[in-house]
Amino acid sequence: MAVRELRSARVSSAAAAPTSQLSDGEIIDLGDRHLQVLHLPGHSAGSIGLWESRTGTLFSGDTIYDGPLIDGLPDNRRAEYGNSLRRLLDLPVRIGSRGA
Repeated sequence: MAVRELRSARVSSAAAAPTSQLSDGEIIDLGDRHLQVLHLPGHSAGSIGLWESRTGTLFSGDTIYDGPLIDGLPDNRRAEYGNSLRRLLDLPVRIGSRGA
């Protein structure tokens, strides 16, 4: 896997190489918070969200974002994206954080 370099006007940093892959349903234990990994393909192939059932908090990643539907990219799959959105509709979300 190629390491990409991130640049901005103030910061330049090499991206970290992944040490593991997350699986759908896996729980990330942060001590006082437990986030469930949701595999949410469609908008992009490896898209995930993080769900905290205790508080009803959803971090949707790029599955939900502010803007028009972007579906002309090589990894876009409309049917999978629709399934991912329906999956999120079934969650009792109280607090949501969307992608950019």
